[in-house]
Amino acid sequence: MTNQNKFSESFLNSILGIGESVNSTKDLIKWISFVRNNTIVKIKRVNFDELKQWKFIEKKGVLKHHSGKFFSIQGLLCSNSWTNLSWEQPIINQPEIGYLGILCKEINGVLHFLLQTKIEPGNKNYVQLSPTLQATRSNFTSVHGGKKPEYLKYFKNSTNQEVIVDCLQSEQGSRFYKKRNRNIIIKINHEIEIKENFKWVTLSQIKDLLKKDNIINMDTRSVISCINITKYITAASETHSINGNEFFKSIIEEEESKTELVLNKFIDFKFNLETKNKIIPLNKINNWEIKKDKIGHVNKKYFEVIANKIEIDSREVICWDQPMIKPIGKGYCILFIKKINNIVYLLSQIKSEPGIFDLVELAPTIQTNNLENYSKDKIIKFYLNSKNKFSIIHESYQSEEGGRFYKEDNKNIIIKLFDKNSFNDLPINYCWISLSDALFINSTNHLFNIQLRSLISLIDYKKIIK
Repeated sequence: MTNQNKFSESFLNSILGIGESVNSTKDLIKWISFVRNNTIVKIKRVNFDELKQWKFIEKKGVLKHHSGKFFSIQGLLCSNSWTNLSWEQPIINQPEIGYLGILCKEINGVLHFLLQTKIEPGNKNYVQLSPTLQATRSNFTSVHGGKKPEYLKYFKNSTNQEVIVDCLQSEQGSRFYKKRNRNIIIKINHEIEIKENFKWVTLSQIKDLLKKDNIINMDTRSVISCINITKYITAASETHSINGNEFFKSIIEEEESKTELVLNKFIDFKFNLETKNKIIPLNKINNWEIKKDKIGHVNKKYFEVIANKIEIDSREVICWDQPMIKPIGKGYCILFIKKINNIVYLLSQIKSEPGIFDLVELAPTIQTNNLENYSKDKIIKFYLNSKNKFSIIHESYQSEEGGRFYKEDNKNIIIKLFDKNSFNDLPINYCWISLSDALFINSTNHLFNIQLRSLISLIDYKKIIK
């Protein structure tokens, strides 16, 4: 057996839950609960003038950190020829590219991934499973004065490592201005010291934990979604039975990739789109009010910018203050799938958001913070009124970025349509993508948005094995 086939077999063992895991799922849940119960987190809402490390610079109309690093809150002027809308809003401007990195290792023939229990002030339950390394450039260069993150050296020297995933991916385009992170998975072959609050976890265990609300954080979901599993499934299919697993059969039985057609439609849409997104002074944006304790829309919609003082006893820096984005309304991220001739297809939309790095990205079938406001939309109307025409194969609440957003989680739903002819007549910005093509596209740079990447990570490949 070649090294590639051996790795592919350990990968499938990991994703299918075959073989022995270092830690049982039951013990992992107990571990997370223990860390939560033994972590002191204090968050106090304050006025902006009580922030010691942040200040408004009136002339420039910006709220920024005294170091000039981390991020700033600025205004953004937006216009979009597709929606024929123009508006202004606050935006997080964080030009740094950070690390979202995971170490993986074959242990007893099963691929394991090293995750940590990380405490973020904006997470609903504070503690969630994070990548091995989750750090902005300001963090890993110690602008905050704290110690450097654990395992940083592996990712700084990635050219000397066996890299499984390496791509730049965006974050929320409605909240961040051109924000990207390096999503990277590195395979190691030697023993390493497992630091406190780190444990080995298989892909099958990650998938099981994703069935629960708010356990696997957004960054872990992003990184694991970028694994192009097609090559591993194909290489290991001779030694693993995939009969009855429609996802794996979809990948292997697909006769012709349509990636080029999907990308051509994507590029054509981008070519014809006209946008004008320009940073402007925060204190000059229309329809938003700056008050002593928040920046909010005059109609109490979308989100608010608030200020918090934070104390967490197990962070690199235990006390700090910062602005955060607090959502208004409950978000929904919904993905439709259907099967045609044993091939699984995902319904995606080409979506333009003001902070996206390159104009548009592929997004879920439905992505909204208020379903009822769009109840006349054909696709949303189908979801709200025709539940007998599909089955829900996944439903959970998943937190968004806990370092910048305050207690925001969205309902993530994957729906399997019964009728293979559903939604063949679609608006120009929608397209059906085969699962195999989607996995390839998502392994490249900033083509899927964070909401779609999150949904891809939720697909449980062992669920339908007979």
